[in-house]
Amino acid sequence: MADFKAVTVQDVHTDNLEASWTALTQAVNDSEFIALDLELSGLGLRKKLNSFSIEDRYKHLTSVVQSRAVIAVGVACFRRLNPAQDDVGQRWIAQTFDVSTLCSEEYTVEPGSVKFLVDHGFDFNRQYAKGLPYRRGRDKEDEAPKSVRSLISEIFSCGRPIIMHNALVDLAFLYGSFYADLPTSFDRFIADLTVIFSGGLYDTKCLAEYHLRLQASYLPYIFRYSQRRNFKDSVAGRPHISLLFLSPILTANIDTIKCKLRSSFTNFNEAQDTGKRPKVCRLFATHGFCTEASACELSHDLDEILDAEDAATVSAKRRKRRSKLSGAAEAGEGASAEAGKELSDGELVTSSEDDGTDVSDSEPAPKKPCGASPRSNGEATSNVSTSAQAPLATTPPPASAAAPAAATAAPGTAAAAASASTSKPIRKWCTGSHRAGFDAFMTGFFFAWCLRQNSPYAGSVGGEQESLCAQIAQHCNKVSLGGKPQPLHLVKSHFAKTSVQHGLKWNKLMQRRHSAARLEN
Repeated sequence: MADFKAVTVQDVHTDNLEASWTALTQAVNDSEFIALDLELSGLGLRKKLNSFSIEDRYKHLTSVVQSRAVIAVGVACFRRLNPAQDDVGQRWIAQTFDVSTLCSEEYTVEPGSVKFLVDHGFDFNRQYAKGLPYRRGRDKEDEAPKSVRSLISEIFSCGRPIIMHNALVDLAFLYGSFYADLPTSFDRFIADLTVIFSGGLYDTKCLAEYHLRLQASYLPYIFRYSQRRNFKDSVAGRPHISLLFLSPILTANIDTIKCKLRSSFTNFNEAQDTGKRPKVCRLFATHGFCTEASACELSHDLDEILDAEDAATVSAKRRKRRSKLSGAAEAGEGASAEAGKELSDGELVTSSEDDGTDVSDSEPAPKKPCGASPRSNGEATSNVSTSAQAPLATTPPPASAAAPAAATAAPGTAAAAASASTSKPIRKWCTGSHRAGFDAFMTGFFFAWCLRQNSPYAGSVGGEQESLCAQIAQHCNKVSLGGKPQPLHLVKSHFAKTSVQHGLKWNKLMQRRHSAARLEN
């Protein structure tokens, strides 16, 4: 169904690993692509993660992987029904798993990361009580045959396309935590990745930024954007995708995450739209978080942010159409067409007939303007799974002269509390909780939607079908790099060799996989 209301996530932990293992590995091997996401105990200094030199970033990542831990792994497996038939409504089966993990070695837990996860519903009691134990680095002789390390090895060796969001940090943690010790050189790390991801690696942040050119690229935004666009396409009879969720094997370990589209969107009637919408937080709309947090009085709701963007787009199209009409009229009277166009544009900018919700600087500033400069110490305190992006330095809007004195009160004071109690309720985004399993699903859904948007509509059965990822092959093996104008292309250098540990591990995985294939045949 194109308008799905909730996502079912299978929790996997020590109590149900044995019962879940067959379904989990079968979903991996039957999939057409696999989306992955990690929850981490911290990221260290943000400024080092965004160092100018890629080698310096990798050195910092290596130290972070050795001192922090993976606390959850999200796995979302997608496969098409009747892939040879390219219908308007392309049907996909989605199976999503949230695997709790617990590092058996000492690791650092950053307070900001813990607070963020707790605020978004992460259960640390369950993680410490039932997380699958693991130790970093290379394989251990006493490791259980069914473990999170075995699962990651199964995913790496299955040859399926792997989909991630803002992938570099998660790649380092997956490699250093569940595969082998990270190579000392960045070139060798890249060489190893090109072998591991033989089916291709896709970064949805790259797709959002370089393929679709969206206004924002953090994960909740691109998921909600694609979910809304997919519903509109289904109503209009254009190519879209529909999802089928298989019945869970263990009903006692299922988490249902609601992500229903609002009735005001699904029942939208442009003729009845009054254009009266709440003002949105520009910093949150662009980067996925706000430095003012709960003190910000502007909307943090993704639906309202996307509504404002849609209205601004419609308004811009109308201004352009009116400008062309005005320019043509001026040209017919013998006046300069260019002069007429400039005059028309100037009138429309200041006209009160603009019926779109334009988030502009001319709007009155809020009592507590958001967009203050980020913390200077560079500590990652907003998001520990790399889904939300680091803030960019933004000049805050000028404070309103009419703002009451309570607006400048320090957080926690009585004046600030009084101001908060009289302000409008904060509208947060409403596409589910922040969990590795659901984040993996959001990543996979966006990728499936991108495939549907970029595949030709045949309308009939038969003929050779384009391979799954060939439709957007120009983005294969490209990873987003914060602060860089271009993504990192994962290509093996002619001067770099793969690491010794990787060679030994990979040969063992391939032998095991070939032996299993012979037994099945």
